[in-house]
Amino acid sequence: MQLRRAHRPADPDQPVAIAIGELLRATADRFPDRIALIEGTADRRARRRVAYSQLLALAEAGARDLLRRFPDGGNIAIWAPNSIEWVILEFSAALAGLPLVMINPSLTGHEATYILQQSKAVAIFVAEKYRDNPLARRVDEIKHTLPGLVSISNLSAWSNALQPGAGLDIALPVVRPEAMAAIQYTSGTTGKPKGAVQTHMAATNVSLAVTKRMATAKGSTWLLPLPLYSVGGSIYKVLGSLWNEGSLIILPDFDEALILQLVEEENVVFFSAVPTMYLRLLDHADFGKHNLKSLDVLVCGGSTVPEELVRKIERSFGAEYMMMFGLTEMCGAVCQTVRGDTTYHKARTVGKPLPGIELKIVSVESGEIIGIGEPGEICVRGTGRIKEYFDMAEATATAIDEEGWLHTGDIGTIAEDGYCAITGRLKDMIRRGGMNIYPREIEDVLVTHGAIAEAVAFGIADERWGEQVAVSIRLRQGASSPTIAELQTFLREHIARHKVPQFWEFVDGFPVNAMGKVQKNILRDEFIARQSLGASQSKKGSHVH
Repeated sequence: MQLRRAHRPADPDQPVAIAIGELLRATADRFPDRIALIEGTADRRARRRVAYSQLLALAEAGARDLLRRFPDGGNIAIWAPNSIEWVILEFSAALAGLPLVMINPSLTGHEATYILQQSKAVAIFVAEKYRDNPLARRVDEIKHTLPGLVSISNLSAWSNALQPGAGLDIALPVVRPEAMAAIQYTSGTTGKPKGAVQTHMAATNVSLAVTKRMATAKGSTWLLPLPLYSVGGSIYKVLGSLWNEGSLIILPDFDEALILQLVEEENVVFFSAVPTMYLRLLDHADFGKHNLKSLDVLVCGGSTVPEELVRKIERSFGAEYMMMFGLTEMCGAVCQTVRGDTTYHKARTVGKPLPGIELKIVSVESGEIIGIGEPGEICVRGTGRIKEYFDMAEATATAIDEEGWLHTGDIGTIAEDGYCAITGRLKDMIRRGGMNIYPREIEDVLVTHGAIAEAVAFGIADERWGEQVAVSIRLRQGASSPTIAELQTFLREHIARHKVPQFWEFVDGFPVNAMGKVQKNILRDEFIARQSLGASQSKKGSHVH
């Protein structure tokens, strides 16, 4: 399909009308003795292994317990790091027809309070702690502000008390595929987090589409280093492993040495990560000490990486690299590359839309569909799109228009072959002297410089121009620091002069969230603070027009 404008109709797709619980039942019926979940611990002999029949029995017992405790229904929250117990609750809530509210375990009590209030959660299942965050204590401290929260349970204690076959007097409901399955909250970098309402059918079909495109061997073992509260964890990894009819290793937290060990010992075929995670793995002292030959596919999301790094990842891991673009409002996946794609497509694009997803790119100013290769806002509709933001009618109307298009807030382009590229976020777009500048365009050029490992560009207020371009740079290990003048000359060979940054700084690292994504708003605030204090390494280059 050769496109003539920035609109790609959806590939034909026949959605499967199946709820999450029914997907688990179907897989358990076919492969009752196959291992579904493996606890990702260092001691191989101590790793728990849960067969599909066991997982289904525990989930059904959990569902009956939830229905007994909450006969009038309600939203059920979970605040915990990755664990087998987390997955059991996910399937228990799905079988009970109770939406699961997923809370990032890195959040503070104040942040969790907002989510619990906004989601109208009637119950919370909580772990004792995550890293140095005392989750159980925080819930105890905030519970007096949550009159609607009628139940607080320790997640491990609840799971350990489940008795398969108990509570058979409580009938499990028939859960409609169109019913609400989960509420996952956006990061909230431009305001209060919004609860994306995902249906069973959206989650099962997106995970199916991603699994088909990855084309891993049926019954193979996957590893989950991403957090379960995210779409990359709870949807396309947990549910995708069901479609793959294989095993999923649940990693408590991102641990480079443990990941490398598990790949070798458990014959892992696939895992996914963000670019910073791959860099940490490649730089780890244990890399090269383990046999990674079982690996077949590595998926990257969050941001694109240079072609050189794609080649290094494929060469070092011995697996095919695939790129993905998604967002919470689309159950985590919109575009993905295809097995056998060129290095160019893997590095410079985020792939083409998955089956059932229609995509267009519109002008930021007019909202009209633009031409091939022109940057504009990416809009999508079809498989995976959320119903709404929970109890936020105004925010829903702003994000989803009357024709059903979700306005993603991502700026990108589409080529004639239907492959998309991301150039930045609408909220990150820099407006300098009436000209729109997309940070990704600057960043992608800078990382091709031999001395630069990572670059993050952003706008800062300027009285004359409205905004000026600033950039923070992390150098490659052992590289000599180039001068600002050298870097400006380097950039002018590739981009227009008005896009060349006015302010520069060199840093040792960037603030990132739990998914490893750079928190540009925090980086910008820190940059401005250092500027005002005069204590940074920031340098102002020659004035650029």
